[in-house]
Amino acid sequence: MNKPIISIISSIAGICTLLFIVLHLAVNLLLVLDAIANTQGYYYNSMHYFMQHNSVAYTLEKTFALGFVLHILLANILAFNKIRNKQGSKDMIIMGFLLLIFTVLHVLQFKVKRTIEYVELDGVLKPDIYQFISHFFSSNWQYSLLYMFSGILLGVHLQNGFVSMIKKINIDKKYQKLISITIKITSYSIMIGFLLIPLYFLFFS
Repeated sequence: MNKPIISIISSIAGICTLLFIVLHLAVNLLLVLDAIANTQGYYYNSMHYFMQHNSVAYTLEKTFALGFVLHILLANILAFNKIRNKQGSKDMIIMGFLLLIFTVLHVLQFKVKRTIEYVELDGVLKPDIYQFISHFFSSNWQYSLLYMFSGILLGVHLQNGFVSMIKKINIDKKYQKLISITIKITSYSIMIGFLLIPLYFLFFS
């Protein structure tokens, strides 16, 4: 597969990655809502259950997740070629690699190693993921700091990545400023969102 095709597929997968991150963040912010409203994880656990048992939601999530994995694989191939040819931004390559390491650790911690209890919600026995995650963030400051650091890296990486992608497309100059502002707002909003979750459970729960 030649480099232009890999680059195009990686860009499309990058959009799926953004959608996956936004979806993941939106659901995770329910953790904070539950904590503030003192609802014992009702909203988060209910949404998590819905995402796992509704066929449309489940398919969308897994499709975006697949795009996320594909983007990582293709981005690393492109990064390897750029390093070999002494091209490209080393900062983007380093950030991407660090985010890959964090993603692996995150999946291991929250998908593989977790021990989940069940709670009855709306007459249905559902996994109490809220209790596991909220306790983990509030009792593991080292991981919370790592999560926040990764959130900052993610925001910067997204902004640089989408700016780079936009540069490859011939867009009328009158739209470039608006697109640039939109990219910054989106990137920083995602960064703040991921910082908010561990910060709340570390200091306010």
